[in-house]
Amino acid sequence: MQDCTQESALNRRDTTDCTAVEISRIRSRVCSRGDDRGASAVEYALLIAGIAAVIIVAVTFVGKTVSGQFSKVGSSIASTN
Repeated sequence: MQDCTQESALNRRDTTDCTAVEISRIRSRVCSRGDDRGASAVEYALLIAGIAAVIIVAVTFVGKTVSGQFSKVGSSIASTN
């Protein structure tokens, strides 16, 4: 592994090599992180909260509509008897 010092970076080729080495170091550090369980739990919690919000809105909207329909049917049945 090449050491990226200012003395070795004087040449353009050495600068490119040093950049590649640094990119490789950063990539290995990022890829070595394997604990994504916390992030996954947060993502699932947000997903469940979003689904719950959609269900609540749908039930509220449909509930009012269905209630109105049942009232019409009930009053129609009551008037025929």
